[in-house]
Amino acid sequence: MKILICLDDEDCIERLCELLYQTQIDEDMMIDSYSDYINISRSPQKESYNVAFIGDTIGQRSGFELGRALHDVNPECLMIYIGDDYTHMHESFRAYGFQMFLKKSYQIY
Repeated sequence: MKILICLDDEDCIERLCELLYQTQIDEDMMIDSYSDYINISRSPQKESYNVAFIGDTIGQRSGFELGRALHDVNPECLMIYIGDDYTHMHESFRAYGFQMFLKKSYQIY
């Protein structure tokens, strides 16, 4: 399983990686993590991601913009947005989100 994490919070990335590695799945997991907004169209891995965890905002940019770009090149990727609150919940589903997690609810902080 190939996983993308793009959040502007290093501690959150680290905790999310720990949680993912604690899960019991029957396939190898490879995680690419970024703390800055990435240009997904230039990523050589863009079509291989199975799951993406994307912050609702990454620096000054919208994580939903990144999610839409990823969906354009890889519509099979399951997108999970992560935010501080539910302010952007509706936007997450308009940006092809499967779910939205709160950092504190899932202890991803």
